[in-house]
Amino acid sequence: MGDLTEEQIQIALSRLEHGLTKYLWLQRQVKLCDVSANEEFQRCFSGFYRMRRNSEWRMGFFALLESSKLNGIGFPEALREIHHRCGMVEASFASKLVATLDPSKPVIDKFVLEYFAMRLPTTGLRARHYFRFARHPPKSSNGVITPEFSRGIIPANHGACFRYKARAV
Repeated sequence: MGDLTEEQIQIALSRLEHGLTKYLWLQRQVKLCDVSANEEFQRCFSGFYRMRRNSEWRMGFFALLESSKLNGIGFPEALREIHHRCGMVEASFASKLVATLDPSKPVIDKFVLEYFAMRLPTTGLRARHYFRFARHPPKSSNGVITPEFSRGIIPANHGACFRYKARAV
């Protein structure tokens, strides 16, 4: 990879500025407003995270985000609650909800997965597998979730005809 020049660093930082400004605004506002009722927050969050869901889904999501502010929420609980409230298994948005309240937590989204050449399975996956994975994600000896947790996330270059079949829990 080589050393970066000062110019390359400045170019990279300038590309991050707009998104970072939005992220920092969201992180401030989540603590200051009722996110279940604040349309400006919801619009900015939806735009930043590319939330393309109907109003009923968004209402359930932002109500969960607001109700989780006081005590926080873990990924497994967020995943189950979004499924319960919205009727869909949404690993990406569960991780975004958790990371919004606790920025030390990771976000699972297509950009992060693409960087690691991975993707979420889209067919043949039962909700309960996500819940099992959320409770017990495999980790390496240093505590980092390993790429081998592919029972829930699989390599992006895997054949298009791949169909995941979850084992019974």
